[in-house]
Amino acid sequence: MVKMKGWIIGNGPSKDEWDYRNLDGIIYGCNSLYKDCFENDWLCDYLVVCDPWYQFEVIASEYPLRGKCLFFNYHPVPYMSAGLHAEMLDPSVVMNKTLDAGYDQYEHNPQHKATAEGWLYYATSAEDYEGAVERGSTIEYWAPNRQYVCWVPEGSLIEGLTSDILKVTTIQEKEKLSPPAGAWALEHALLNDAIDTIEVIGFDALAGVYSTTSNWTAKDHDNKQYGT
Repeated sequence: MVKMKGWIIGNGPSKDEWDYRNLDGIIYGCNSLYKDCFENDWLCDYLVVCDPWYQFEVIASEYPLRGKCLFFNYHPVPYMSAGLHAEMLDPSVVMNKTLDAGYDQYEHNPQHKATAEGWLYYATSAEDYEGAVERGSTIEYWAPNRQYVCWVPEGSLIEGLTSDILKVTTIQEKEKLSPPAGAWALEHALLNDAIDTIEVIGFDALAGVYSTTSNWTAKDHDNKQYGT
């Protein structure tokens, strides 16, 4: 088998120093790299996304209808499965904990409902929201006691991530260990028999070009090249 190089691309400013659209090998993009793909009419081999709100954003962009995605904890509910659909769902069923009544619902991408093959779901309790505010990591549409639904368009090229190294299989374990998208991409690349060398670029600490999860601002960082 001919071996190839694997590239793992983060969202830090240093990624723009590379002509990654012409990199030779298997390319793993993380989170918001899908925006670069749209801007440059280009697809990475895999887009890796962990957080559900980022997954919702990527799905709503329709990137998965064009490019392959690897999502952590991806278990969409088949649309109208056994007569169950999003409007009927109590948050406590999915979140597996007791939640107060009075949740409202936010549909992330109602334009895809008619062609959906399934849907995804998460919720923020009042406690969840207050914690996010304290960390400075709220999303503009988040609110206390709100549930969020994302419709998965038919034909979406999304696979669920499984782990042999990180040993993380549930949201609860991820919240405890917090492996980021780059770590998942690295594991997937390490276990890919077609790859013998891995280059990691664009992982400037706390300096993502795109951010929907924090109010951190980009800072200058020393440039370093990493490889294994």
